[in-house]
Amino acid sequence: MQNKRPSYRLERINDMIHQELALLLLREVKDPRLKTVTISGVETSRDLSHAKVYFVIPDESKLLGVEQALEQAQGYLRTSLAKICQLRSMPQLHFHYDPSFSEGDKIDALLRAALKH
Repeated sequence: MQNKRPSYRLERINDMIHQELALLLLREVKDPRLKTVTISGVETSRDLSHAKVYFVIPDESKLLGVEQALEQAQGYLRTSLAKICQLRSMPQLHFHYDPSFSEGDKIDALLRAALKH
């Protein structure tokens, strides 16, 4: 499968969903499990039917609870985004944990430890 760069329009939609979803999590969502969630990226399918939403959390031990809370809030978030973004159809949101930040922290810790020796 060939990996094509998303179109400019799709990039704008990804950015818009990313920004508005981050604001919704910050200001509107009352679930305390979601207060530490940071949206790291959004990838929308070309037909706008699905959007992969990547997120990070500071404490990986709470990942299961955060995933459950995101799944429960998915309908509310999608409806709220539909009102804000005014797209013809709002994609289904699929949340995925983004481990790249925690992996980066582990690499930094290893490098610091190696430099001390």
